[in-house]
Amino acid sequence: MLAGHASLPQAVLDATLQRHATAADLVTRSSDPYRITRLEALEARYGAISQRSRNKVSDQLLQEHCEFIATAGFCVVASATEEFLDCSPRGDRPGEAFAVLDEHHIAMPDRRGNNRIDTLRHLLDDPRIGILFLAQGTEQALRVRGTAHVTLDPVLLSRFTLADQAPRSIIVTRVTGVMLQNTRAIRRSGLWKPDIS
Repeated sequence: MLAGHASLPQAVLDATLQRHATAADLVTRSSDPYRITRLEALEARYGAISQRSRNKVSDQLLQEHCEFIATAGFCVVASATEEFLDCSPRGDRPGEAFAVLDEHHIAMPDRRGNNRIDTLRHLLDDPRIGILFLAQGTEQALRVRGTAHVTLDPVLLSRFTLADQAPRSIIVTRVTGVMLQNTRAIRRSGLWKPDIS
């Protein structure tokens, strides 16, 4: 049985695993007749993006973005290498997990952990970063993209010190694009509901 899903009936789990196996088999077929390879075909399938959606993207942090980050306690950080893409969860109590430094920069502590430092290694080679912020109880998500570096700035280390333990380092992201969106995915998944059975 899948970890964390002990409350689900075995028949549901079996059906889910079978669907995943079937989908994986289709994806790995080099001769997939339904594969989309042209941008024109993809856009024709989904239709034109609305001007309202286009206008949601900003090149700097606005007040609503700063307020959301202040209430967020969790994010997923995406980084890249020459070989693959990766993502890593980050979190702490709201107000202690992240800090907006100005309209173009966000700071995030890297606290003591397993010392894999995968994300930090990646950022040394490729500074591109993507961050998805979530705030408990809301059906919104904040998407940030930009470039990042790792710093040992003593002021920032002090800013994020908890119980006399300073973080090992700080990730500072220079924001080049940011969007706050209402996401149906959170609503459909029942992410914040204690029981979705």
